[in-house]
Amino acid sequence: GAHHTPRAREELPPMSAPRVIAERISGYLGNPVRVVGKVVSCDGKESMLELAPGMMVKITGVSDGVKYSSGHVEIVGTVKDATTLEELKCIPFDQDFDLQLYNEMMKLANGKYSHLFAK
Repeated sequence: GAHHTPRAREELPPMSAPRVIAERISGYLGNPVRVVGKVVSCDGKESMLELAPGMMVKITGVSDGVKYSSGHVEIVGTVKDATTLEELKCIPFDQDFDLQLYNEMMKLANGKYSHLFAK
């Protein structure tokens, strides 16, 4: 039809990329994960993200450096090693995104209250 609803171009079903905290990345070698972090630097090809205080990961294969200018991003990426992801998708977040709050929530979602969060 003339007006089809725009859909996000997803190469993967969304559930196949679990959200992980920095400490868990190494458990997903070769697999796609989602991480959220603060953009520390981006040169258009690679980006450094801080996922939690002192926890840095490198994002390679940056598709669109402009998206990283938002300050905080969610990355869907393939795990290359414990501190490197190859970008599959980058979702920019608002400037006022609260990373600390997100990390607290993730700890709950992965901890003893995990039953409260839909899997």
